[in-house]
Amino acid sequence: MSPWIFDLLAPVYNRFSHPWLVNPARIVPLLGLEGKEHILDVAGGTGAVAHAIVQASRAHLTVLDASQAMLNQVPSHSRLRTIHGPANSLPFPAESFDIVLCTDSLHQLDPQNIVLAAMRRVLKPGGRLVLVDFDPDGLAGPALSWGENLFKQGHRFLPRTELGPMLQEAGFTGRFAPFSLIQYAFIGTKAT
Repeated sequence: MSPWIFDLLAPVYNRFSHPWLVNPARIVPLLGLEGKEHILDVAGGTGAVAHAIVQASRAHLTVLDASQAMLNQVPSHSRLRTIHGPANSLPFPAESFDIVLCTDSLHQLDPQNIVLAAMRRVLKPGGRLVLVDFDPDGLAGPALSWGENLFKQGHRFLPRTELGPMLQEAGFTGRFAPFSLIQYAFIGTKAT
């Protein structure tokens, strides 16, 4: 969706997005949290996932999003901060985060290979990448294609067969796992 659409939807976004599209509680086990990790939630929107993580752990979360209206909805927490900015040029020093997370938004980020390279740059050596996105080869594939044609948003839903090589080229190793009937997850690390 275009940023202005997210600006309009921000006040009601969580009502139709969570937990139906992504259940924040299901993300926490994928992260393998051990202590006070510093996590970047790329295109984290209203912070529903980030808030669930800070409540379930001792991690420190940074939510980055291109929509200030979405960031205005992020719940207040001492270990949760927001940054307004683009995903393709993350405004952080190299090797700043232990984990980079991106849920249900990689398909909206452009160009995806540049976004993945930016994610790798801000990860510490051996840092983890966790992606959850819609599977165009799954049950929702026809609906995703129909919605794209109807709304002309320009999203690019990547099948695992295309995203896998893109992740490898960006410098990540890892594995795909089913996340829901309509989504997959990628759990990986920054290759050295």
